[in-house]
Amino acid sequence: MELLQRIERDRNIGIMQPNQILAPNPGDAFNPDALDRANLAQPLLNADREAPAPVNANPDEGAQINNGNVQANNNNNNNPGNADDNFGDFEVADGILEAVGLRGPLLNMVQYYMFVLVMVGLIMLLATWVPFTIAQIFILADPIHIVLYVIHNLSKAVDVVGEFLLDLALVFGWRPLRPLLVLAVNKTGPFVAYGLSLLVPGIKDVLSMSDESLWDKLTSPAIALRLYHAIKGETVGDRIFMVVMGHLLGVLMTWAIITYTPRAFRKSTIYTSVKTYSLMIKIVVFILIELLLFPVLCGYCLDISLTPLVYARQESPRFVSYFTSLFTQNWTALILHWMLGMFFMVHFARFVLHLRQVVRPGLLWFIRDPSDPNFHPIRDIIEDKMLPQQYNIARSAVMYCGIIMVCVGLSMVCTMYVAPKDTFPMVWDSTMQMGEYPVQATSLVLLLPFAIIRGRPNEVLHCIFGWWWRLAARLVRLSEFVIGTRSIVDEGAWTVAGAPWLPDVLIRPFMPSHVVKGVFETFNEHVFDEARVGQIEGALPTREYRARLQLEIDLALSNSHPHLAFVLEGQNMRAPNTDTVPVVVGRRMVIPVDDHGRPANDQFDYEAADYPEIREQEENQDRDLPPPAPGSSYRDRRFNPDQHSVLFVPPSLKARVLSFFVLGWMGIAAVSGATLVISLKIGKIIYNRLGNVPRHDVLSLSIGLLVLLVVSVAVYRVLLQVSEFYGVGADREVALQRLRRQMSQVGTAVLNSTVCAVVFCGIVPVALGTVVEVYFMVIVRDHILKTGYEDMFVRSFAQALFHNWMFGMMNVWVVSSALRFFPNSYWSRQMDRIFTGPPHTWHVWEGIRIFAAPVVGMSLTGVCLPFVLALAIMAVKGTLDLRSATSLFMFESVDILAHCSMTVFVAAVVFFAIWQACFMYRQWTRLARDETYLVGRQLHNLGENNNPEQVLDGEESGVAG
Repeated sequence: MELLQRIERDRNIGIMQPNQILAPNPGDAFNPDALDRANLAQPLLNADREAPAPVNANPDEGAQINNGNVQANNNNNNNPGNADDNFGDFEVADGILEAVGLRGPLLNMVQYYMFVLVMVGLIMLLATWVPFTIAQIFILADPIHIVLYVIHNLSKAVDVVGEFLLDLALVFGWRPLRPLLVLAVNKTGPFVAYGLSLLVPGIKDVLSMSDESLWDKLTSPAIALRLYHAIKGETVGDRIFMVVMGHLLGVLMTWAIITYTPRAFRKSTIYTSVKTYSLMIKIVVFILIELLLFPVLCGYCLDISLTPLVYARQESPRFVSYFTSLFTQNWTALILHWMLGMFFMVHFARFVLHLRQVVRPGLLWFIRDPSDPNFHPIRDIIEDKMLPQQYNIARSAVMYCGIIMVCVGLSMVCTMYVAPKDTFPMVWDSTMQMGEYPVQATSLVLLLPFAIIRGRPNEVLHCIFGWWWRLAARLVRLSEFVIGTRSIVDEGAWTVAGAPWLPDVLIRPFMPSHVVKGVFETFNEHVFDEARVGQIEGALPTREYRARLQLEIDLALSNSHPHLAFVLEGQNMRAPNTDTVPVVVGRRMVIPVDDHGRPANDQFDYEAADYPEIREQEENQDRDLPPPAPGSSYRDRRFNPDQHSVLFVPPSLKARVLSFFVLGWMGIAAVSGATLVISLKIGKIIYNRLGNVPRHDVLSLSIGLLVLLVVSVAVYRVLLQVSEFYGVGADREVALQRLRRQMSQVGTAVLNSTVCAVVFCGIVPVALGTVVEVYFMVIVRDHILKTGYEDMFVRSFAQALFHNWMFGMMNVWVVSSALRFFPNSYWSRQMDRIFTGPPHTWHVWEGIRIFAAPVVGMSLTGVCLPFVLALAIMAVKGTLDLRSATSLFMFESVDILAHCSMTVFVAAVVFFAIWQACFMYRQWTRLARDETYLVGRQLHNLGENNNPEQVLDGEESGVAG
């Protein structure tokens, strides 16, 4: 989880975002390439300007030298605010591409791939072949016979006296213990056998083939035969079982060597190698647990939590059967659950990052902060002992499962019971293909990721949840403890004269809180709490401070509201004020303090315990201090007073914290349930208006989410603009001008985004997909039809169009992503120049002229040639009519079109080969001519240097002149 939080933090601050641009550093040497890249950054308000001139590919022409001073072609390069912050990623990409051999000499690529092959071979050798061999040797040694009949094997190797003693041991030791061992195996064995059957499927069949007890089955030769069969490794399950067994045996042997090696031999090379291997295995195991086991566990918990949405309330038998079928699925289901779990863990890391922006620093000390400079998870794994780490893993697993089951599962159950009856369960036909549904529905679904990326709904959710968490903290009187904002109203309770039984939670909104706040502000200007601020002028001990404050509040209320009373209650406690506080097992983080801010109990005085100069003082000799913090090679775990602060805590802290969690869960459940139900309702209405289509609630949910996202983001932006407008004050003219400019930018951005979506996400992908259809799929279909498997490849025209569009969209995405790693190329420069910055600064029409028009023109030309040739052949044969032409254009009759596509493709390849040969010939002849010229020039110069008379005559003539 910590690794995912670090990745998410890096992503939020911009470390992992590609294609970023930095302005050139004035202190560095002049670099024309870097200067040209910096000039690509467009200012935010240049939407109405003309597109800048194309950047020259020659770096020598990228700058002008006037009077000895280098001046850039663009005046904006001196403004670092117009440039992105991570152009260094391009330099890293250049180094990576050169290292892997994609740039530079060809020998680098050969060396790199040879190195990769050797490393892959070594990894396969150490990770699979060696463990597999160890497992084979172990099984061939007959482990069941050794484990279950070790006494019988030992009796063959001892003399008669030993046999007599062993016989006595069998009589008095083995026979009384055997029934207990058989009972234990029969009771706990099914769970072990079920776990073993997941790795070796054949074990389950062997154990279920008879009605004998589990002990008899385990001691029967069938298990040994099944293990001997696993040695061959004929199936994937057998290979995985053998490799896992080999690794377990290797770990066991490593533990035995490290534990039982005498101290005299612990400096040997073998012991050091085994120690290093054990550390490597430890790191690999923990990484696999976090990146494989945790996501799978979270995926199954999410699957169980979302089950109420797809099964009705009355279908309890199907409900139970679904739960039992979760653990009997294949590897594909396991991979899908892993992906679902990774999706949850990544977004949970983002949720924690947003939560840290709302709550006070130090509240989430139990979740490691990735920004902590002392956060080194690998070092923690290496240095800490196994037992605390296993405890942390188990605690994290319980926490994740609890969060999923409560926040997701319980929320979905409540949503199912509160929602209208016709909302759930969700129904769809999993056997139908996406191409069989309306194109409008699939297009709207494909717009959802783009809307999420551009709309940034996380800002809306952050605003909603932040407001709700602050409100929940005020309701339970934990504003300072949770949010970090001190409120004197939270430090006391209201009572009404004549009705003391009224609860404080109900009457608090109607009480005159302004009176108490005014008294506190006036009183706190000159008098302070010593536990909070320390020993300064005007500071009083906590009891005296609160007594005087209570007196001032009573006087103020007696004058304005004599029937009300505000009684101060609660205490001060010391808590962490940063999330990077070191965690020491066994120490409490929130502890009570006395009137002077010191720990109320000696067991909590960690400062005196950790520092010897304080611990050895005379007044601390007789105190019951805790043990000092354990040492660490890379971080200081001692108590640091600067990382803790004193804050107010009301009575019944645990109950109030639990109430805050309940209120937080209610907010999450309300938002998620309302989003789900409203999206389903809106999506069903829109989906049903598309015609007589089969029911698909997943598509309906996606369509409804798209509509709800657009509406919510639009309302949020409008409210934000309105609040900024009224927050300006009396200067309405400036606010109106800014509003008009922003509305103009929004309109331009919408227009540019719409045009780009239609052209680059619609027309260009369809054109590229049609080329693939004509030159690849038509030939494949013709071959399939000739082999007699015509039912294998049956598609409608809409399905073919949808498939072509998806393939073309994938090509567009791959090409645009690949250009990011070649920033010096012409196309990458043009793409950065046109599409850098917000959408209202894009130069869309020039992008269409440079990118879309050539691609679409070449695609249409390439598509039309086979059709024209096919129509000409049909006209010559006399089979051309309206029906045959329609069948040809609808890709129904592909025999003639396949031959024409193959002919055009071969002709294009031949023409390209001839053109490349001519080009290479011209280059070769030019190179040969240049080399001949250089050789002749060198020989001519050599002849002049070898004739000293001509040289002397030349010198004399020069002197005479």
